[in-house]
Amino acid sequence: IHQIDQALGDVVPSPLNWAQSFTISNEEAEQMSDPDFLYPNLVIGGHVVAVVAEPNGGKTTIFCHVAGELAAGGSQVVYVNADVSGGDAKALVKHAYDHGYQLLLPDLAGRSMDEVIKNLAAMNEQPADYSNMVFVFDTLKKMTDVINKSRAKELYKLFRGLSGKGMTLILLAHTNKYSDAEGKPIYEGTGDLR
Repeated sequence: IHQIDQALGDVVPSPLNWAQSFTISNEEAEQMSDPDFLYPNLVIGGHVVAVVAEPNGGKTTIFCHVAGELAAGGSQVVYVNADVSGGDAKALVKHAYDHGYQLLLPDLAGRSMDEVIKNLAAMNEQPADYSNMVFVFDTLKKMTDVINKSRAKELYKLFRGLSGKGMTLILLAHTNKYSDAEGKPIYEGTGDLR
């Protein structure tokens, strides 16, 4: 890419020459695979998927079912639930066992979500292919301070690294619990997920 100096007729380098190294050709794009839905119209393999709903909106119920379906389809599924009480955990453990996915309960196992994140970061450092692996995180607010943009940014960077290695990540997140006078959720903070 060049610009022509009108006065002299000289060809001078464009200040955007660097941008060429960030582009791909149409031919290169054609070689890329089309999105592969692991779960029809909901979960695309190798993507970071965020599902946001009000607390008690059914996210856990739906995604425990989806986890079982994905495991039955051959995916290695790990469901990390840090938003469950002891009374609900018993049924979730049975469901995971019956449907072939691994359920991690960091708080109830005397561990922490920080430890889960450290292990994911170690996985991200490995030159590996995680394309058969699906992680469900319930909920995002237990992984980071979603209002603190710099902390959330680091976590999202980790997720992008893992998805770049083929991992599918499903993030269950809450909308704000508080509504305005018209019943609409009040926006809170500056996080990337509204």
